[in-house]
Parts: sequence; C-alpha cells; structure tokens
Amino acid sequence: MASGLSRIAEMNPILPEERTLEFLLNSLRLVGGFCINEYETRTGLSFDQIAKQVESLCEVSLLTKRGARVKATPRGLSVLNSLISEFIEK
Repeated sequence: MASGLSRIAEMNPILPEERTLEFLLNSLRLVGGFCINEYETRTGLSFDQIAKQVESLCEVSLLTKRGARVKATPRGLSVLNSLISEFIEK
C-alpha cells in the first residue's frame, strides 16, 4: 500500500476458551447453521461440551438440531446475541 499501512490492523490467536463463542457468533448467523463435525474440527473441542445448552435452546425453539446440523430458528435469529450468551460459562 502506498501509505505503508497494512490492511490487517492486528491478528491475535483465538484462545481455547473463546473458540466456542467465536464459532457460534459466526456460524449461527448463517441460515444453514453448522454441522457438529465442523464445530469439532474448527474449535478442536468436543460437541459434548455444548450439547446441554444446545438441547435446552432447542426445547424453547431458539435452535433446531436435525441429525448433525444445528441452526437458529427464525425466533432464535431475532435474539441471537442473547441466545449466544447462553454459551458463556457462568
């Protein structure tokens, strides 16, 4: 670039404890959601770590899980930030 500035301001690795939230922030915004295998491959974590939260959110119709695919329902998309906050360890 002519000004000598990089297009990337900063690059930091994602810490293991932040991988789930980063993944969900990106993938649940997609209409197709994500596959469990994709979650495990990209985060390096077992789906079992979030399975209870997913099931709980399915029970209140914020997520759906069909086979190995998890996605937000239309209602879940409308409250996505609150939905994702359910995955923050308390």
